[in-house]
Amino acid sequence: MFIKDPSVSERHGAIEWDEAGGCWTLADLGSSNGTALNGAEVRAGGPALPLREGDVIELGPDTRLVVKLQPVAAHGDDMTVEQFLLAECDRLVKEVQVAGEAAVAQLEELGRVQ
Repeated sequence: MFIKDPSVSERHGAIEWDEAGGCWTLADLGSSNGTALNGAEVRAGGPALPLREGDVIELGPDTRLVVKLQPVAAHGDDMTVEQFLLAECDRLVKEVQVAGEAAVAQLEELGRVQ
């Protein structure tokens, strides 16, 4: 993932699946502006820390990410990463279309009321 923020290093941190622990983890890769998890420093070269729903990741002074864990559909194991990402993009496009249609309907209703 690329984050367009000058305070985030090109290879700032890593989020990886820990098979043994059964969870996603966060590690700092020697970033110049640091990484924090829920306000606690993630030490470069230190152990990767487990991630949980709602955790806040800070990359440098200006970028904050909130962890949202979602189960992958049952067919996810049969998909390549590219196929999964394309399917997820399609899902998000549909969500945006539905939200856009709802907004247009609200605006039309407001126009009728006035």
